[in-house]
Amino acid sequence: MPNYAIPGVYVEEITKFPPSVAQVETAIPAFIGYTEKRLDTDGSQLAAATPVRIGSLTEFEARFGLAPRLTVSEIRLDADNNFLGATVATSHYLYHALQLFYANGGGDCYIISVGDPATGLTWDSYATADITAGLTALEAVDEPTLILFPDAASTSGVQLYNRQNDALQQCADLQDRFCIFDLYENDPLGTGFRSGIGINNLKYGAAYTPWLRATLPKNVTYREIDAATIVKAGASLAGGLDDLASTEIAALLTAYDSALG
Repeated sequence: MPNYAIPGVYVEEITKFPPSVAQVETAIPAFIGYTEKRLDTDGSQLAAATPVRIGSLTEFEARFGLAPRLTVSEIRLDADNNFLGATVATSHYLYHALQLFYANGGGDCYIISVGDPATGLTWDSYATADITAGLTALEAVDEPTLILFPDAASTSGVQLYNRQNDALQQCADLQDRFCIFDLYENDPLGTGFRSGIGINNLKYGAAYTPWLRATLPKNVTYREIDAATIVKAGASLAGGLDDLASTEIAALLTAYDSALG
C-alpha cells in the first residue's frame, strides 16, 4: 500500500484480472501477381490491380481461383512402364506462395491481381506495366506492411531488378512497409541480384534464396501429360501415350483428345 503524504480518504481498486494485451497482426503482406479470376464478394468482376483483403486460402480460391495448369514436357519410364520421373515446368507462383503462407500460420493479406495467366500476356509486360500497376494500387492502401510479387521469378533480364527498385522506392517514400524478393532459380547465391539491384534503399528489402523443394500437392491431369514426350528405357516414343496402350485404349485416347478440343 502506498504512503500518502497528505491526510484524507483514499479509494484503491484491486483488479481481479490481469491486464489483457490485445492480439494484433504485426505484418500484413500484399501479393501482386496473376490469377485465373478476380471476383468481388458479390461475384462481380473486379478491375485489374484492385487491392483485396482476404483471410484464408479458401477465400483466395473462391475469389481468385487456383494455380494455372502445369506444363509436363517429358515422362520417363523403365522397360516395364514403371514411372521414373518427369520434367514439369511452373511459370506462375502466386497460388503456391499463398499455399505456403497459410500452411505456416498466415492470416490476413492483400491480393492484387494484375491479370489472367491464360491471356497470353508476356513476362515483359508483367515485369513492366503489370507490376507497376500493382505497386501503384498498393501505394494507396495503408495496411500492408510487406510487398511480394513471386510470379516475377519467371521474368528475365533487368526488368525484375527495375521493378524491385520501384518497390524499394515505395517503401522508402511511405516508411511503413518492407519488401521480400524472390530471385531467379539460377542465382542461388544472389550474385546477379546484388549486381542488378543497385545500392539505393536496400534497408527496405530482403532476398529469399535459394529455392526450396516443397511438398505441395500438384493436380496433374490427362491434359497436362497428353503432349508430353514419353521416354521408355531411354528411348523416346514417337506416338506418345498411344504407343503404350492397346489399340482399343489408343482409340479412346484419340476420342478423348477430340472431346477436350
